[in-house]
Amino acid sequence: MTYNSISKINYLKIFFISELIVLFRRRKRIYIQFFFIFLSIFVFCSFSQARVKSIPIEEVFDVADFIIRGTVIDSNTRWGNKKIMIFTDYTIEVLENIKGDSTSEITMSFAGGTVGDKSIFVSDTPILKVGEEYIICGYDSNKKYAVPVVGGYQGIFRVIHDEAKNLNIMTDYNGYRLEVTEEHRVIKGPLIKKDSSGVVIVKEDLIFEKKEPPLSPTDRDAAGNILPKVVRTYKDPKKHLQGEPFTKNSFTDFIKTVIK
Repeated sequence: MTYNSISKINYLKIFFISELIVLFRRRKRIYIQFFFIFLSIFVFCSFSQARVKSIPIEEVFDVADFIIRGTVIDSNTRWGNKKIMIFTDYTIEVLENIKGDSTSEITMSFAGGTVGDKSIFVSDTPILKVGEEYIICGYDSNKKYAVPVVGGYQGIFRVIHDEAKNLNIMTDYNGYRLEVTEEHRVIKGPLIKKDSSGVVIVKEDLIFEKKEPPLSPTDRDAAGNILPKVVRTYKDPKKHLQGEPFTKNSFTDFIKTVIK
């Protein structure tokens, strides 16, 4: 089961739910046959989602109708047809066409969002941030997907600018640094973040250790033995680097070699 089929299944679930609500609103009789058809599809969809596997990154590039590097410049939420589903529309300024020929500005619609006091959350739907730069592997707008990106979050990559090194580093959607090995294999590196000064740092590992605390009545067992206490302590971060970190330019070049 791939994310392509999952996106279609999610859309199918939304469609059947909307049709069921419309029939109730019109006060028409709901036949038992329709109910069991709907129930079967819903159960099948839920079961299928549990079997989703990750997509190889090369396949993400190959399946995408277009691949762009762009900055999110605006986002708006709206109700869809019949006011059943909320959609979030992201306006993206296209800085580079890596695959395909997108216009200088595109809009991508993702299922889910908030309108007024109403919110709808769709699982595995990426949330883009205005002002951030991404590389997005998307589907053409004429295709109906709840998430118009290959593999959901697997088709979105973040461009993180390191102020100290004046370098653009690539991460996956969740913030894990992308690296390439000597065998030209893409691997997931450590989780990174930007500090208050804009410097990219590797998040330290939280390590649990046993230490003997100072003597006190509560630190002894019934026999009078001192009890060790588990405390949170930080150690120097381990060296996670297994490959060469991708920069914006090197990652773009890598994509171009894959889709040739």
